[in-house]
Amino acid sequence: MTTSIPARALRSSVLSLLSCLFFAQIAVLCPITAMADEDARAWQILKANSETMLALPAYSAECRTTTSRKLILEGQAPVYYAVSMLKAEKPNLMRYERYDLPTPQSTIFWTPGNLHPSQHYASNGKQYFRQYGSKYRSALLDGKIDPRFLLTIDEPWSGFFASNETVYGLCVHYKKEDALKEINYLGTEVVNGTICDKVYTDLVYIQGKDGLRVKSIWFIGPDHLTRRCLAKVESEGKLAYVRDSLVINIQTGQHYNKSIYNYSPGPGIVLDNPAPLLPVLANGVTAPDFTATDVSGKPVKLADLRGKTVILDFWASWCGPCMQSMPHNQQLMEELRKRYKSDVVLLAVDAGEDREAFDRWIKRNAQKYGELLFVHSDPADHVSNERYKVPGIPTQFVIDKQGVIRFSVVGFDPKSSSLLKAVEQICGSISQ
Repeated sequence: MTTSIPARALRSSVLSLLSCLFFAQIAVLCPITAMADEDARAWQILKANSETMLALPAYSAECRTTTSRKLILEGQAPVYYAVSMLKAEKPNLMRYERYDLPTPQSTIFWTPGNLHPSQHYASNGKQYFRQYGSKYRSALLDGKIDPRFLLTIDEPWSGFFASNETVYGLCVHYKKEDALKEINYLGTEVVNGTICDKVYTDLVYIQGKDGLRVKSIWFIGPDHLTRRCLAKVESEGKLAYVRDSLVINIQTGQHYNKSIYNYSPGPGIVLDNPAPLLPVLANGVTAPDFTATDVSGKPVKLADLRGKTVILDFWASWCGPCMQSMPHNQQLMEELRKRYKSDVVLLAVDAGEDREAFDRWIKRNAQKYGELLFVHSDPADHVSNERYKVPGIPTQFVIDKQGVIRFSVVGFDPKSSSLLKAVEQICGSISQ
């Protein structure tokens, strides 16, 4: 006699079982009291992982990811499954495919079958394309492939092309930002027959009430390669989701026919050619007035700067391109100061985080950028997104002495001289 179980009941049972097992494993992601020697050993393991990944000539693997959401939005499944494949070779060859698996039953074999990848990145050394869903676009930077941007989604195999993206690199960076809350050695555990060292990290990616915090356990094998990662992600102080990523079929010496790194869009995949991001406020519009507070807490009003040419820069400490632009802004102002003395001001407005995060960054970095006037604007005042219609940061406006916007730019291009030229048009080109 054959007994059948309704598909819905089977799915519910499997889901419940997998969720229970998943949360039982993730429950270990809690603060650990660190000892000095344990902390040092954890750093040593992560550094070896970073150095090993960066030294490899080739790397390929498969990653099976289970994500369980606690903050469930409309249309989202409580448990989500994905399988990813990566092939990479130095200096800049990569093929990455990620497939969303629709049901728990499909995880028995973890095969995508006839599914199309939800994300597909391909770099053949000359061209680099990124596909998201049914659209793809070129990901070249200034017509070139920058290996630092040959990244995947959230799999624990980063660092093959750039050390700053490894766990070690991230921990070094966030320690400087006072955002590394803990790093600890947790002993060993077997993953798919391999004895792995376990390292616990607690990183705050975004500070403040709207923050993002990730607590992870990294399972790193004797070859210094990551086999698994358990991560608990908290958003705005609440548990958002937990993720279990298992890396299998690792090969480090396999070279492939270069043709596999070519990209060809599949059926129904179309080119996405978005218009460049531009602020809504047009040139010729009077710059909306606002009041922010400087590093000592004193109010600074934009209208009080009338009579000077103002470069208005919207930024935040969590914004990577903003941080990259700071040395450039300092150099620009040093040049403008030689030409125009105090007639030009760069007003650097942090409107993207709370005051605590602003003060923390200022304490560590302001002395390096003495030509910039740093102020903080409460995000609740919506100065950047509502008054100035800023679509992303960094965004900069050049405002003339009468308070009228004459130029604006979104993003940071280290090779661009557009800000200098915009100021020259207002103040006049004065020889040094």
